[in-house]
Parts: sequence; structure tokens; C-alpha cells
Amino acid sequence: MYTLAHLHLLLNHIPIIVPPLGLLLLALAWLRRDDLMARIGLAFIIGGAVAALPSYFTGDSAEHAVIRAPGVTRAIIHQHEDAALIGSIVLGVVALFAAWVLWRYRRPVVVPRGVITLGIIGALAASGWFAWVGLLGGAIRHTEMRLDPPPAFGVTDTIIARTTRQ
Repeated sequence: MYTLAHLHLLLNHIPIIVPPLGLLLLALAWLRRDDLMARIGLAFIIGGAVAALPSYFTGDSAEHAVIRAPGVTRAIIHQHEDAALIGSIVLGVVALFAAWVLWRYRRPVVVPRGVITLGIIGALAASGWFAWVGLLGGAIRHTEMRLDPPPAFGVTDTIIARTTRQ
């Protein structure tokens, strides 16, 4: 049986993966001077932002599903939630810019390289922020990502802990 918590876990990967693909397409479009590729990259940014909304709003259901699990704390969840809110706003602003660009420079007008450059900068910021959101979200249940894994999971040596000790 699927719940909103399952939907959260399914959808939360989209705003992490799709905007960097849009960033890649925008960068290639800038290098190749390819208008169609730029438009597709902008559409990817918009798609990632649209997916961020249901992902964010199903987060409370996911929280209720795991809050009593060993090693899960409200502090970890709320840090992820706060970062997700900021990331959703950043990605939303970049998506609004992308939508405006697609409307403003509709065919037969070519999207100027300076506008693509702004899209690249915005997509880079949103992609980086959502990579951080994903890392924080993963730390909720993937204790190998934490600096201080809880003993309840039986994880005593993590990749992060090993690299910080050296």
C-alpha cells in the first residue's frame, strides 16, 4: 500500500536529478550555440521545480513515518526540511526565470547567450542547493552518511568518520 511517505521518497529524487540535467543542457547549448537545446534545458529546470512542490508537501507524512525509528531525530529532519524549503524557493525562482525566458524569446527569436548564462548560474545554484538537501535527507535513514552514526544501527565506522580522523 502506498502512502504519502512513499510518494515523498519517489518524488524527492526528481528535483535533485532533473535540474543538473537542465544545467548540463544549458551549458552545452551555450558552447554549441544551440537554441533548441537551451530551450529543452530551461524546460528541465521548470520540470524539476514542479516536482519539488509535491515532494516538499509530502515531507510531513514521511516525517511521521520515520520519527520513531532508531537514530532518527527531529533535529535531523527539520534541518532537511528547512533546507528543502529554501531549495524549493531558489529552484522556483530559477524556474520562473526559465518560464519567462521561454515566453519572452518564443520562436523565431533566439535565446541570447547572456540569458543562457544567467540560466546556467541559476541552475548551478539550485542544483548545488538540492544536492545539499538530498545529503541531509539521506542522513535521516542512511547513517553511513553521518559524522556521528547512532549505535542502534550498528554502524561504527563510516566513510565520513574515517576521512575526518585522518
